[in-house]
Amino acid sequence: MNKRLNILAYVITFSIIGLIVVQYLFIKKERNLLENQYRMSIQQAISKVDNRIKEYEVDNLTENPNSIVAQILRADSASFFGRFSFKSLQNAWCELNKIYEKKSSSSHTAKKNSDSTADSLSAAGGFLNHNSEDLRRLEKLAIYLTFRDLLCRQPIHQRVPADSLQIWLKEEFRERNMNFPFGFAIFNDGIQTVVHNNEFKTGPGYFTVSYPVMRDGNGRNKYVLKVSIPFRYIHTRTFYYLIALGLAFLFILVIVYLITLYQLYKQRYLAKIKNDFINNITHEFKTPIATINLIADTIKSPAIINNPDAIKKYIKNLKNENRRMLDQVEKILTLGKIEQNKWIWKNEPISVNETIEDVIDQLSLILQEKGGHITFEPMADRDIIQGDPVMVHNIFVNLIDNAIKYSKDKPEIQVRTYNKKNYVVAEIKDNGIGMSKTVQKHIFDKFYRKPTGDVHNIKGHGIGLTFVKQVLDRLGADIFVESEPGKGTTFFIYFPLKKPKKSKSPGDKHTKNN
Repeated sequence: MNKRLNILAYVITFSIIGLIVVQYLFIKKERNLLENQYRMSIQQAISKVDNRIKEYEVDNLTENPNSIVAQILRADSASFFGRFSFKSLQNAWCELNKIYEKKSSSSHTAKKNSDSTADSLSAAGGFLNHNSEDLRRLEKLAIYLTFRDLLCRQPIHQRVPADSLQIWLKEEFRERNMNFPFGFAIFNDGIQTVVHNNEFKTGPGYFTVSYPVMRDGNGRNKYVLKVSIPFRYIHTRTFYYLIALGLAFLFILVIVYLITLYQLYKQRYLAKIKNDFINNITHEFKTPIATINLIADTIKSPAIINNPDAIKKYIKNLKNENRRMLDQVEKILTLGKIEQNKWIWKNEPISVNETIEDVIDQLSLILQEKGGHITFEPMADRDIIQGDPVMVHNIFVNLIDNAIKYSKDKPEIQVRTYNKKNYVVAEIKDNGIGMSKTVQKHIFDKFYRKPTGDVHNIKGHGIGLTFVKQVLDRLGADIFVESEPGKGTTFFIYFPLKKPKKSKSPGDKHTKNN
C-alpha cells in the first residue's frame, strides 16, 4: 500500500506541475498573441500616418503660389501625366497601388501585374478619372517623389510638427479602437529627435513599437517612429481576469490536492499506529492469559488441589493477572468515553498534593522492584483544584508510571508542586532515556509509542499520554515537556486554582519563567 500511495502521489504531483507549466505556456502564448495583434495595428496606423506626413509636406510645398512647384502644377500640360517625369509617376503609382491593393478589383489587380508599366499607368489614369480624391493623392505622391531630395534636406521638426503627428496618430488609433494614452518619438539613426511628446517612455512596463517613416531618395529609412504604450492598457482587464480566474482554479486544485495527499498520508500513519496498538495490546493480554491458563492447569494437579495454602497463592496470582487485564480494558474504554463525551464527569475539590502522595504509595512496590527512588516536595500552599478525582489520580499514575518504565537501571524521580499566579504547577522529572524534539511532537498522539527497538521490552499501548492530554483539556489545564535524549524528561502540568476557563493559556508563563 505504501508503494502504491507513493506512486500515486508522484503521478499526481507531476500532473499538477505539468498543469502549471501548461497554464504558464498558455498565458505566455496569449500574451504574445495579444501583443502581436497590437503591434500589427500600431504599425498599420504608423504606415497611414507616414502617408499623411507626405501629404502634409506636399501641401507645404504647394501652398505658396509663387513657388516653383506651384507654377509647375499650374502649367498648361497636355495631360496630368505630362507634368512629371515618367519615373516619378511610376513610383507614385506603385505607392498608391500599395495603399489600394486590398480594395482593388480583380481586373485592376490583373492590370497592376501587367508587364508594361505604360499600360499600367494608362489603366491607372482611367481608374483615377472616376475618383478625384485618388487623382489628387496620386498627384501629391508624384510631387513628393519628385522633390523628395529637397524635402530630406530640411530639419525633421520643419518637416512634421509634433502636435500634428500626435493628432494623426490619435485619429488612426481611434479607427482601430485603441483609445488609450500613448507616447511617440521620431529617431534619426537611433538618436531621439525633438519630434516627440512628454508621454514617450521606454523600458519595463511599456510596450514599444517601431516603424520606419519618410524614406529618402535612395529608399533608405533614415527616420524611425516609435510609439510606447503602458502595458496596463495593452493587457486589458479581460486578459487579467482570465489569468486570475485560471490561477484561482489552479490554486484551488493544488490546495485540494495537498489536503487530499495529507489525509492519505495521515490515514496511512493512523493505520500504522493502529496496527502497532493492536500488536501491543495483544502482547499485553497474551501474558496474563497464558499465566491464568497455567495457574488453572496447576491448580487442577493432585499435588496442589489438596494444598489450601498453595491454592490461595495461585488464586491471588490469578486475581492479579485478571486485574491487570481489567485495568487495560478500563483504560481503553475510559479514553473512548472521554472522546465521545460519554464520561460522566464529577466536579469536586481535589488536593493535588494529597493525590500525588496517594499515587506514590500505589506505585511504591513497582519502584522498589526496579531499585528506584522517588522524592516529593509539596511546595504549593494553594493546591485545591476542581475536577474529577479519579481522572486526576489517573493523570499522575500515567506520568509517574511512564517515568518508571522509561528510566534507566535505577529510576530517580523527583516530583514537586508550587504555585504560579492562579495555577498550581506539578513538576515530574526523571532520569530516563529522554526523547528527541521529533518524538515530543507526537507523544500525545493516540497509540503513539517512542520507537525503542523491540517495543515489547517496555509495556504499554500508546494511549497513556493521550488520556492525560484529554483529561487536562477537559479540566482547562495545560501540560508541557522538556526532554533531551539520554538526559531524562520533565513534565510540567498547570492546574487552574479556580473553575476552568479557556480564555488564557499558561504556556507563556512557563516559557517566560523556565
